[in-house]
Amino acid sequence: MIGRLLGRYRVDSKIGAGGMGEVYLGEDTRLGRPVAIKVLAPRGTLDAGHRKRLKREATAMSRLNHPNIATVYDFNRVDDIDYLVMEYVQGETLADRIRSGGLQEKDIRRWGSQIADAMAEAHALGVLHRDIKPQNIMITPQHQAKVLDFGLAKLSIGEHDVASAITATVDGNVVGTMPYIAPECLSGSAADDRADIFALGAVLYEMATGHRAFKADTSPQLIDKILHEEPPAASALNRQISPALERCIEKCLDKDPERRYQSAREISVDLQRFDEFESSGSHAGREPAHRQLRWSRFAIPSIAVVAAAALAIIWFGSSEPALSFAARDWILLTDFENQTGDTRYDAAIQTAFLTSLEQSLHANVYPRSRVATVLRRMGREFDLPVDEELGREICLRADIRGLVTASMGQVGQQFVLSAQLIDPSTGERVRSYVEHADGEDEILKTLESISKHLRRDLGESLASIHSHNEPLLEVTTASLDALRFFAEGVSAWQRIDTRLATELLHQAIELDSDFAMAHAALGAQYYSHVYNDSEKGEYHYRRALELVDRVTDRERRIIETEFAAHRDHLDEASRLYRAYLTLYPDDLQMQQGLAKLLMNSNLYEEAIAVYEEVLRIEPDDAAANINFGACHAGLGHYEIAVTSYERAFEFEPSWQDWGNINHEYGFFQVRLGRRDKARAVFDHAAEANPDNHGPHRSLGLLALYEGKIAEARRQFDKTIELSQGDDMRLSRSRNYLFASFTSRWEGDPVRSVEEL
Repeated sequence: MIGRLLGRYRVDSKIGAGGMGEVYLGEDTRLGRPVAIKVLAPRGTLDAGHRKRLKREATAMSRLNHPNIATVYDFNRVDDIDYLVMEYVQGETLADRIRSGGLQEKDIRRWGSQIADAMAEAHALGVLHRDIKPQNIMITPQHQAKVLDFGLAKLSIGEHDVASAITATVDGNVVGTMPYIAPECLSGSAADDRADIFALGAVLYEMATGHRAFKADTSPQLIDKILHEEPPAASALNRQISPALERCIEKCLDKDPERRYQSAREISVDLQRFDEFESSGSHAGREPAHRQLRWSRFAIPSIAVVAAAALAIIWFGSSEPALSFAARDWILLTDFENQTGDTRYDAAIQTAFLTSLEQSLHANVYPRSRVATVLRRMGREFDLPVDEELGREICLRADIRGLVTASMGQVGQQFVLSAQLIDPSTGERVRSYVEHADGEDEILKTLESISKHLRRDLGESLASIHSHNEPLLEVTTASLDALRFFAEGVSAWQRIDTRLATELLHQAIELDSDFAMAHAALGAQYYSHVYNDSEKGEYHYRRALELVDRVTDRERRIIETEFAAHRDHLDEASRLYRAYLTLYPDDLQMQQGLAKLLMNSNLYEEAIAVYEEVLRIEPDDAAANINFGACHAGLGHYEIAVTSYERAFEFEPSWQDWGNINHEYGFFQVRLGRRDKARAVFDHAAEANPDNHGPHRSLGLLALYEGKIAEARRQFDKTIELSQGDDMRLSRSRNYLFASFTSRWEGDPVRSVEEL
């Protein structure tokens, strides 16, 4: 082929090959310009009608005249060779740039906008690309993106389904460009502009993270991922990308075409808008225009560059914190002071304010579970109301940098909401906020406003606040009564008043059937060991996910993660936990969730690594110490396990006599050859809980281990007697099972069968 003339085009050298054929560098001998010549791979004899259609489509592509599209000059046939002549674009492919790493967000936005502009131009003329991927995009020496091969996927395969041509497999391994194909194409639907938009989303994801959005070892697995799974959050792989860019990518990659961008022009506009006020080295994202307008009052009314720069500083810059506060430092929210006399507001307003503050990626809100741990450490009741005085003590003990108090009063139909930001080390009120709500319907909006000002005074940028500030009315409920029932239900569950908790959450849903957070809480309760009702648990979690637009981004991630964990989708749950913890690394509850998932999957070493981080932050966490010890026991490290359990007992002395914990701790001693110690552990639990059959079962098993059949019989008879009124059928069954084994060893098969 080298040196051959195809019409007026001389073939000079081969520069590549692909599924469509081979690519050569050539010269247009008439115009004296370099060209790229694509010689189509033979696909059987083309009849006259087919060739005429290909000619018509190539002609349509040649009408694409855009600075970000490689121009098509000619399509012809010489000596049974079909070839296409295109503009020769110097530079490197986007795939090569991604592999080299280090793409800046400004480059992602600029090139992404240029690619979207090219797609918009083609779509306006009825031309789909059908094979958008990094290998088909060139970056010129002038840093301009050029899209190659518009329409060529269709041109190269004729009337056949595009997906079938570009998703070929060899020995079951994925080749071609399936990772960029839209779900509707894989399921047999006709492609339209939005299929190209999905592919662009996959390209933007790869530019932002350096990883493909969808990866698998085989074609069937990859198809399943594209059809049914979401890629890891881009921010989980690259924390430097802005929330605005991440949202753009997620919208492109929505599996429902109706929920994607409906035109490539929209993508280009968004990417350019995000970049309008990008300051040097900043990765912060800019919000859409309808949110920008509300901040225009901060700009000097001038079109001067100075005004734009000032606005950028206000928008993206972190303010000077009102107290010594750095990113990821902690604030403690005291109990809400309700001065209205209406108890309906107590838990509801506290929960709403907490929900608003917890959207921040800058400030951490100290969780009540950890407050209880600090109070125990202080020798106080764990459920004491937290007022300003006690709050300061907790802050000083736990190194919490800011204390926030809040209250609400009422004058007629108007409500007055106030909050104070207090420096715990001095007791100084460094900021005070007072706002009015004209009626009950305005309370949540007013709380939201106070929350924004507070976050700003803690040093968070306006861009960050607006990127992570969903309206409370949208992410909770418009019904304050429903919010109250929800808050009281969560509190009752934490107090182990399980039936009341479930009743309260159902009451919340009766008042607002679309209250997503209440559905998620019910899902977790029904999946728990208290109910073990996976059918109801799944129903409520799925209902919450249907209402995902009515929760904060943080809550959405928690719901998705916990639902996957409850369904034992271990790989998915692990991925979701890690993605969440990339954004919220200080959430110990989710850290422990990941660790427990790993422990239950027998991945003990990985679980230990997570528990070590938890215990570094919260060494007094009894549950973390227990599970840390259990993981070491799984690896046969019984001495470490015993030490960890004993450390937990220092913080929770009563746990030494609790069912499974008591049993495990005792038999770790057995493993270490300390049977007398184990017997003392079980005896102590039996004395502390005379109506509990668990310690007697442990004593019976120890007796069997020692060959003391008569003693085992006595203990198992005791377990059966004590468990008669127990609702735990599985536990009672185990008691009869062990008694049956004992009867067989005693030589009494009839009794053994009866007990079995």
